[in-house]
Amino acid sequence: MEQLSLFGDHVRNDENVSQEDTAISQLPKMVRSFGPVYHDRIIDGINKGLNAKEICENLINKHGAPSETFSQGTPRIYPLLMIYLEFLSEEIEMTHVDQVGDGTFIPLTEESTKPSIIFNAKFSVKGH
Repeated sequence: MEQLSLFGDHVRNDENVSQEDTAISQLPKMVRSFGPVYHDRIIDGINKGLNAKEICENLINKHGAPSETFSQGTPRIYPLLMIYLEFLSEEIEMTHVDQVGDGTFIPLTEESTKPSIIFNAKFSVKGH
């Protein structure tokens, strides 16, 4: 049974907490309002072969994601997307990286070759 708080916040009973709620609570706070909202669209972009910047553009232009950019033109949702994709590492994997930022993607063959700085990346859903 749910107990109501004097301040309007719901206090949940552990038996009512779904697996989805548990997964969302494990997300870093800064992406909790971003990742789950756009999850299906992000996975769809990955399945279409879009790179991370193209997924951002798609979310902004077609799905109403915030369009603000940093001074160099990178969408402000780009770091949120990359953090969310890192969280999804059980479900997806990075396949190509652009280490220089010039649009040249090189295949990522082993986890050990993953660079510390990634300007852009392509991903695939595991098992596809």
